[in-house]
Amino acid sequence: MSPVTLQGFVDGCDDGILFGWAARPGDGRPVTLDVLRDGRSLGTTVASLYREDLKNAGIGNGRHGFEFRLPDAERVPGTFPVDVRDAETGAALGHSPFTVTEDPTRVMGGARLRRFLADQYFTGRGLEIGALHRPMPVPAGVRMSYADSFSTEELIRLWSPEVDGHEVAPVDVVTDATTLGAVADATFDFVIASHVVEHLEDPIRCLQSLARVTRPGGCVFLALPDRRATFDKDRPATPIAHVLRDYCGNAAASRRAHYEEWVTVVERLTGEAASARIQHLESTRYPIHFHVWTPGEFSSLLDELPDAVGLPLSVDLFKAHGAEGVWILRRSS
Repeated sequence: MSPVTLQGFVDGCDDGILFGWAARPGDGRPVTLDVLRDGRSLGTTVASLYREDLKNAGIGNGRHGFEFRLPDAERVPGTFPVDVRDAETGAALGHSPFTVTEDPTRVMGGARLRRFLADQYFTGRGLEIGALHRPMPVPAGVRMSYADSFSTEELIRLWSPEVDGHEVAPVDVVTDATTLGAVADATFDFVIASHVVEHLEDPIRCLQSLARVTRPGGCVFLALPDRRATFDKDRPATPIAHVLRDYCGNAAASRRAHYEEWVTVVERLTGEAASARIQHLESTRYPIHFHVWTPGEFSSLLDELPDAVGLPLSVDLFKAHGAEGVWILRRSS
């Protein structure tokens, strides 16, 4: 039996991005992969992206993921096979050949939905909060700025190894994500906050800030995880009264209760281990999912806020799909 020279799989394809992982047993070097269609090369990619699932499975240091964008000219409606092979040895990955399906009539979700909405709503000048290594795609000609709580270099340090191998969006504005204090009023035609709001202790104040920095008539793109499809599945929804109380009073007063729920329900720790973990989270102000909702539950909150706190945002579009909800909110005058 010949020795195994390559491990890995083509995991899938989303909106033209082929993804998976590859590693050679006993060889820490990243694998360069050749992507072929009908025997001709479409290009190469290096399997060096960090994936937590690979690390947990004992696949090296976890830095063996890959992504490859198929050329637009290849993406015609229909199905076609692509072959992914080790560029050095010619060995094929598992699930290769992989059948790619390009069906413009299928229900949109994930990357395809985001690209579609960007084409419909994003023009002029935009700001994305907390993009890290997954900035939202925007149409050609749009001018983007990126805001985060830390500089680009500090984010790379803080989020290693999750961002290893990825390109982190360059941070133009260092500011608090809740207040956006370093951003002037009515500066941007659109603002993006994808999987940001649930990490903040005062989500209503964040929504007020997003509206403040958006020009009248502009839009805010929001995406939030569905608590039922994540590690939050056993946590109760955050009541509307709770976030209103945090907004009108002192959000920090709820912090310890949030950490206690996280440690006992999500991390399932008890006793001294739970107490030590809660103390660590409090000392570092670690940004867990402080608040959790289903898309429908968060929509109910959005319905209440214009009257409750004068939020000048109205829902222009809402879609729940997969593990998240997506909203386009229009800024009123």
